[in-house]
Amino acid sequence: MLLWIGIIVGGVFAWNFARRGVLESWTFFFNLLVSVYLTIFLQAVISAKVSIGGDTAYSCALTTLASAIGFFLLFQAVSYTFFTSQFSASFPRLLDIIGSGALGFLAGLLVWCFVALLVCLTPLSQSTLARGINFEDEFKNLNAPYLCWWCDAVNTIVTPAENRTTCRQVTETLSKIAKHRKFRRRAIGRTTPPRRAQSDPNTPAAVNESPVEPAKTDPPATRPLPSQGSSQ
Repeated sequence: MLLWIGIIVGGVFAWNFARRGVLESWTFFFNLLVSVYLTIFLQAVISAKVSIGGDTAYSCALTTLASAIGFFLLFQAVSYTFFTSQFSASFPRLLDIIGSGALGFLAGLLVWCFVALLVCLTPLSQSTLARGINFEDEFKNLNAPYLCWWCDAVNTIVTPAENRTTCRQVTETLSKIAKHRKFRRRAIGRTTPPRRAQSDPNTPAAVNESPVEPAKTDPPATRPLPSQGSSQ
């Protein structure tokens, strides 16, 4: 299921990119790849500083999505200002269409794999529909290898071998963080405030309620009655 969705998304991107040209398509794909790489590998640091959505089950996915969009818009602005708006390259029409379409297809697959990762970081991955199509298993078997292959390729270039971490290890860490927030949210939701003790209806009121003793008062002073002898 996820594979066919990825192919459809890649086809849409390929059809759109075929009219842009190789140079612009390559710039878009490069900026997208670097944005996804930085978002995944720096997400643990970003989440410690900024958390969108508060302490909810969706905060990890929202923070990841916002980071990716921010990186991509930044790189696109820099590329347009200093590269695509200043230079142009002409290729044969057939090569231009095929090359830009292929780059668009790769970009579409990368976008879909990243979106699938975001879904796995939310409670939506545990919904009835997601379980019916084995969303998490298909992501691990189909989407994750493609996503991690590109991220590991960038990581091989920019990170020394002794400090290198694979994309799969990073995504597993993100999944643990997201699941921890899910379980914590469920635990908070299940806790209820302490209720006041209620009396048992089967117990007599005399047992439930302590009897109130009346206030003790001294009896009024009485005068002795005169005897009959003394009255005569």
